[in-house]
Amino acid sequence: MRRILTYIRVEAKLAFISKSTYRAATILSALTNTFLMIIYIYLWKAICASSDGALGGYDLNEMILYILIVKLLKPLYPFGVSQLYGGRVKNGDIANYLLKPVRMEWQLLGNAIGKGCYDLLTNGGPALILSLLFVSSWPRVTASTFFLLFAYVISAYAFVFVFELCIGVISYYTSNLWGVNKLKRSVMSFFAGELLPLTLYPQALLKILRILPFASVYLVPSNIFMGISSEFTLVSFIIVWLFTFVLLTFYGMFSHKITKNIMVYGG
Repeated sequence: MRRILTYIRVEAKLAFISKSTYRAATILSALTNTFLMIIYIYLWKAICASSDGALGGYDLNEMILYILIVKLLKPLYPFGVSQLYGGRVKNGDIANYLLKPVRMEWQLLGNAIGKGCYDLLTNGGPALILSLLFVSSWPRVTASTFFLLFAYVISAYAFVFVFELCIGVISYYTSNLWGVNKLKRSVMSFFAGELLPLTLYPQALLKILRILPFASVYLVPSNIFMGISSEFTLVSFIIVWLFTFVLLTFYGMFSHKITKNIMVYGG
């Protein structure tokens, strides 16, 4: 276990250093995200001003907080794992990683952690600055709230990582994940509530979302931070881990089968 943790730490450090070399791209990405966040904020300010009351249970201040929390969480999650996985399959580098003494999945995890920390520092910085400018009142965060928030973010991180592994293993069959990744981003943005809170969705759709794990990615952590009670909070923790274990079982079965085929046909 110590060897795995050391390996993850080294890979995270290498990924962090690798990301820091592209400073021009980082600055451009931070400026773009800042511009988009300002657009979202003023858009919701106009929507809330034209409405009679709160939208989906959120007032203007809570809606701005929701937008900024999503922008802080998104770079933290390992959404690029499937793309890296698919690239290795396409280039044929997958065989080299399978020969290493530590499983490739731990290397992918370390790489995702390093990139996530760097993106959180660079792209999350503008969100914190905008929060000081546009958030009128802050919720009171207690130790229990922080612990619960941390537990949900870790749970969502595990789910997204395993979900990305399952998408990546499809590349053995498709060789190119461009279309699959486009579909994945669309599904994740819509069902996880990246574009707008899930409580604004139709009730018929909410019934489906109650039994899916996507609410734990953005909605539940945001509501916990803001102190908003949510019907998703009571069951989402169990659901997200249930789906994580199911997807992990699916990935383990397919990756083992495919690895055996690579060993047989590749020598």
